[in-house]
Amino acid sequence: MKKKIFLFLICLSVFSTNVSYAAQNVIPQNPQAENIVSARFANIIRVSGSISLVNGKVHSKVTVNIRKSAPIKVKMILQKKERTSWKNIKTYSKIFSGRTSVNCSELYSASKNGSYRLYYIVTVENDSKRAFTNVLNF
Repeated sequence: MKKKIFLFLICLSVFSTNVSYAAQNVIPQNPQAENIVSARFANIIRVSGSISLVNGKVHSKVTVNIRKSAPIKVKMILQKKERTSWKNIKTYSKIFSGRTSVNCSELYSASKNGSYRLYYIVTVENDSKRAFTNVLNF
């Protein structure tokens, strides 16, 4: 029994020494690394979408705010509910340059008695955000 404990302690000390040595030589030591915070959306501050009825037309709107000026790609897909699934009925794509804020809106002449929603995708550099608006029934 003492032999097993002795071997275990030797193995433990050998492996812990190798791991700490490997970590010291592989991981770069950066004294400021503890202060670095990496956000999921580094440049996107806020993205929101809305859908409403304006003079019998469906008004789709996406608002984007970013930290620094960069190309902003906005793709809006208006969808209509048919039975149990959603069908894409109109797609709008726009690219804005040299801005930190964008309001993108479109009007669509919709048929009455329907349920509509907006699926939107906003891309800024390597960041992308996708979302749906609430459902508009009329």
